[in-house]
Amino acid sequence: MVSDTRQDPHSTRSSRTPPFRRARTTPLPPMGGYGVDGRRVVRLTAGMVLYAWAVAGGAVAFGRLAPGLDWLVFATAFLFSAGLLMAMVILHRAAWTAVLSVTGLLAVPIGASDGKTGMVVSGAVLWTILVPIAGRRGYWRRRRGIEPWWDH
Repeated sequence: MVSDTRQDPHSTRSSRTPPFRRARTTPLPPMGGYGVDGRRVVRLTAGMVLYAWAVAGGAVAFGRLAPGLDWLVFATAFLFSAGLLMAMVILHRAAWTAVLSVTGLLAVPIGASDGKTGMVVSGAVLWTILVPIAGRRGYWRRRRGIEPWWDH
């Protein structure tokens, strides 16, 4: 049996064109919400957890390499930790979890500048718990169509 390889004359797509991707957020009127790409939210959340551990590990390594420059270790770790908090607010729409993770924001730079690895690990563990919570909250807020206060 021979397959018909001819294309539809009215089609604008070639046979080698991959299928269209669905939009990331599409209205779903019967459900009363929005369709959100859950895999994208999981990837963002996993990336943020990896970033949190990279900040903690980098802060400890930098603290060990520059023992006399405690102020520089503290400032660097603080800036990268603040970046994680801003990412939580922007990407996951979760300002309240960013407020809760201020403890980690303080534990990581202080622990890194004093060479206290336990404080750094506890800050990273706190972030590891709070980032998935923020991701889940952001996912459900997007599904319900709730926009953050800075988008209005």
